Amino acid sequence: DMISRVIAVSGDTVACPARPSGDCDAVEVNGVPLDEGYIQGTTKPFDLTTVGPSEVFLMGDNRKAANDSRFIGAIPVDSVFGVAVQIVDSAGGVRAVPGAPAHEMPDSGVVDPAGPPPPARVATP
Repeated sequence: DMISRVIAVSGDTVACPARPSGDCDAVEVNGVPLDEGYIQGTTKPFDLTTVGPSEVFLMGDNRKAANDSRFIGAIPVDSVFGVAVQIVDSAGGVRAVPGAPAHEMPDSGVVDPAGPPPPARVATP
């Protein structure tokens, strides 16, 4: 089991193109750079890939340590069994997961939305 962020869904293209310096400025989904102020560290460049049918492309927020779709490939959407909506830090502080779908927090008694997890970049009502 792992907790990762869904970056792209079926049919999307995803890449982290290298600048002349060899660094990557931003992960791009369908050619549009993502605003990922929540990640830790930088993302190494990776080649363009298209997410297959019924798959999702996952990336961890700590890019240097994450073993995610850059290395293991996209995963079947049926393998996703929950949506992280809350972070509890070591001091007991609680905050929402940046970029997570709109959702009631677990203390409301509702842990996951009904039905399949919503795709990245789409807020549920």
